[in-house]
Amino acid sequence: MRSPRRGMSRRAVEGHRGRSSTDDTLAVLTVALVALAAVPNASVAPPFWLAWSALAGVLLAAQAAFTRRPALTGGGNTPVLVTVVALGICVPLFGLWQSMSVQFTDPAAFAGHTIPPGSLAPAASATGAVRQLGLAALFLVVIRLAADPGRATLMALALFGVIALNAAFSIVALRLLGDVALVGEKTAYLGSATGTFVNRNAFATHLGFGLVLGTGLVLARLHPDPQSRRRQRPVLDDFNLTTLTLAIALLVVATALIATQSRMGILSGLIGASAVVAWMGPIADRPARIRLRWSIAVLLGGGALILALGGPDLFERGLLVSEDVSTRRALYRQVLAMIADRPWQGVGLDAFPVAFELSHADPVDSGVTWDHAHSSYLALWAEMGVVIGSLPMLALALAGVHLLRRGRARQRAGVPAGAFGALLLAAVHASIDFSFEIPANAMLFVSIIALGLGAVAGRK
Repeated sequence: MRSPRRGMSRRAVEGHRGRSSTDDTLAVLTVALVALAAVPNASVAPPFWLAWSALAGVLLAAQAAFTRRPALTGGGNTPVLVTVVALGICVPLFGLWQSMSVQFTDPAAFAGHTIPPGSLAPAASATGAVRQLGLAALFLVVIRLAADPGRATLMALALFGVIALNAAFSIVALRLLGDVALVGEKTAYLGSATGTFVNRNAFATHLGFGLVLGTGLVLARLHPDPQSRRRQRPVLDDFNLTTLTLAIALLVVATALIATQSRMGILSGLIGASAVVAWMGPIADRPARIRLRWSIAVLLGGGALILALGGPDLFERGLLVSEDVSTRRALYRQVLAMIADRPWQGVGLDAFPVAFELSHADPVDSGVTWDHAHSSYLALWAEMGVVIGSLPMLALALAGVHLLRRGRARQRAGVPAGAFGALLLAAVHASIDFSFEIPANAMLFVSIIALGLGAVAGRK
């Protein structure tokens, strides 16, 4: 066959190489940005996530300036992905509108817990909108880079490597260095692995992403394309050694996940990994009912193994579920009351801590500052209203359906499978926790989903 570059002018060939080099450079910088976000206590301090948002905007501007090829190609892909982006971008735009509405003045002036118009914390809503716009910029950059399937796989491998390094550090810090933190003194979650994070549940989500992404990457390498099957490979060639390294790194991530002692983090990670096994494993070509049975078997078997390896501490925490449920039930009732007070406009993006003080009452502990709703679903509805707050969930559901429809037809679809597993993980864990409101986790989540969507939308 005639080479596609034969007949191209020298200037065109050099331009193609330049664009490819630019894309590779942007890919390295993007992975570095997501990796750095996890280091300073998961970037929970506003100066850090504002800086990362600004850098994501710079990367998007550089991509627009120095690349010319369309990001999303292939029949049926562009309308779906444009819809996903449009739904997601409504959140920061609505947050900006909230910050410019009638301003909140004195909470003591509003008796009966009546919430005034506009955001209760205009400055917080404005900066929160900047953070969300940064996530949107990161999504657009990654999905454009992932249109090259080879680059998408390399970026996924790099992100998995970053998570594995954090997992290894958490084990060393916990078992060998006397349970220390990377920055400052560790004062919370003593005896649990937290890595570069502060909260063990948020760190468990970080590791869960590594579990599902690593599972997809390893299984993809265990099912090489037909061309590679015809060649006899030495046992210790580069391909097999790399696969073994990935499997060892996956074991390290799983070990660190157990060491977090996060009950929901472990459960959601198992659910996501089970979905990846059903997608990529030896039962991938079986009917749906058989894949479901195998997924349940993997989930139950993995859960039993984790309980056996997790030791008495994890088992003891499992016994306290009923007590935690009663506490969360009381909290959720009060958050639902906040939503009922302002169902359409919400209290303002990032204004939950201020708004909850107006609804805070017994039996929710008054000695604790409740900065989060401990459910990302309820937090979105409370801050953005039930309409705008539901749009991110709708966008993610649409992305999951698109991954299922397009991804399973791809050879070695480890990246789309990992992205789908990450979506399931998020859907489960976000129901009773705020891990995805942590900037480092949000950036990693957006990047993995963008990699999966870009990989199924792009052409070789």
